[in-house]
Amino acid sequence: MESRASPSPTPGAANAPEVAEFQGRYGSYHVSELLLQKIWLRGAFDQSRARTLAGATLTVLHPGTWNRLSGPDFRDARLLLDGHEVTGDIEVHFHAEAWKQHGHDTDRAYDRVVLHVVLFPPPAHGGGPLARTTGGREIPVLVLVDLLWHDLEEYATDEAVAALSGRDAMPLVEHLLALEPAARMAAVRAAAELRWQEKLRYARLRLERCGWDEACHLTALEILGYRANREAMLRVGTTHPWSTWSRAVIDGRCGPSLDALFAAGGEHWTLRGVRPANQPRLRLVQYQRWMTRAPDWPRRLRAFALPSIDDHPAGESVVRQRRRAGHARLRAAIAHELTGDELGGLRLDTFAINLILPYLAAAPDTPRRDAETAAAWWRLWTPGDIAESLLVATRQLAAPGSRETRTNAMIQGLLGLHLQRVCSADASR
Repeated sequence: MESRASPSPTPGAANAPEVAEFQGRYGSYHVSELLLQKIWLRGAFDQSRARTLAGATLTVLHPGTWNRLSGPDFRDARLLLDGHEVTGDIEVHFHAEAWKQHGHDTDRAYDRVVLHVVLFPPPAHGGGPLARTTGGREIPVLVLVDLLWHDLEEYATDEAVAALSGRDAMPLVEHLLALEPAARMAAVRAAAELRWQEKLRYARLRLERCGWDEACHLTALEILGYRANREAMLRVGTTHPWSTWSRAVIDGRCGPSLDALFAAGGEHWTLRGVRPANQPRLRLVQYQRWMTRAPDWPRRLRAFALPSIDDHPAGESVVRQRRRAGHARLRAAIAHELTGDELGGLRLDTFAINLILPYLAAAPDTPRRDAETAAAWWRLWTPGDIAESLLVATRQLAAPGSRETRTNAMIQGLLGLHLQRVCSADASR
């Protein structure tokens, strides 16, 4: 992951966030330090492996109060460093060198900083402290890049997707309607293919890092967390990994208690604004039942055979394509064999398009033909949980009274085009 950071803000200026440029699947994209600050605030990284550069264990008791004015980025954080509680401020940068570049070593406003959080590890240096206060106190440094749950581009994509919920889709719709129908659909298909390749890349990264069983376990919990509680669910997955949870269930024990699971999420749960059916305790109970009914579901998934999809006749409707391919039967088989009939509705569709299909295709020993079958199903599948603005866009682009565009490929293509427009707008600034 290479970055090209823009010029740093002048020392002593109000918290003007630094912006770094990265090369992504949709071209160059820009990430503000505000995103890194959100990652720290939400605890959206694997804290179970957190160590400072000096090797001290780190536990975040409270990330601090986000400071959007001048001075350190977070005030009054509470940490455990090697078991000793420390209270003070937090500063966040892309690079460790920014501490001195921004003049923090000569600014008394930063004398209460107890941790310097950076994205990238520093280059080899002479062994001296990377950050000191004006009084000469050395400040521990935490590097985030190897602790992130996702590739940085995925975090940036999630931010753009979240912004869609309150954004008018008409500019994108108007742009597409100005194209000839063939060119319009070609643009959507090309963007959908990029999204598929992106899903494969994210799946491979997690499989490489965690292995098959743990990757499936983490991603399933993440899906059950919806957008509001993804990070908290990932904390549950690392605190109660597949290896111990599944062994307990197979041995006839019930696995972690609900209280223990909820406690693993700590202060990271979001309860307000979450629909009653999606409250995290209910979703944790659902996964407990899932694990009891299908305690070996990752192994079942690895052996799961997708039916092939034959070429469909020109002009055949999506409904007929799904019926001929056996979509309803496949969907029911996934629910029964892989989730013990615990998942249904849109959440089952999200499970299929975000885990089952990309993971089956991304597994290192998957034959090419099977990977292509997974890709074909991913395009044809019914959409899962999506922003209302994208549903509006599909209705605007469809023929009157038609639901033919309601495929995952159409939704993912529109989302990809939105991300391309965001990248283009960032690049022009």
